[in-house]
Amino acid sequence: MGDQAYPPDCRRERGFTLFELLLTISFVVLVFVPLLSALSATMLVSSFSNSEIIALNLAQSKMEEIKSLSFSNVTPEAKTVVSNFPQFKREVTIAAPDANLKDVSVIVYWTPSRGGEEQVSMETYVTSF
Repeated sequence: MGDQAYPPDCRRERGFTLFELLLTISFVVLVFVPLLSALSATMLVSSFSNSEIIALNLAQSKMEEIKSLSFSNVTPEAKTVVSNFPQFKREVTIAAPDANLKDVSVIVYWTPSRGGEEQVSMETYVTSF
């Protein structure tokens, strides 16, 4: 008696079936989960690259400062936190292969969000001539 209240061509237009809903939800999950995973990985890589660029700039600025010093004032520095950049530490090491030559290395360290310590370094020679 209930089937006779609707014409035969109108019975299918009442809504979606459970199967159609499950199929649509499955499709959405299969499409968006990999996209969100890729977005997350991209954000990690971007964060690492940003930190690496900052570290390189900190090393370069220290290297320029060292180049402007006289030979006798070029001295090593212990690994300490860089002012205004608390997540970065910087160290200056000096080797003297000759009395008139200093091999100067500037190393900048940081800890990325994925853990472990990363570093970048720059090296130059300073002479007394």
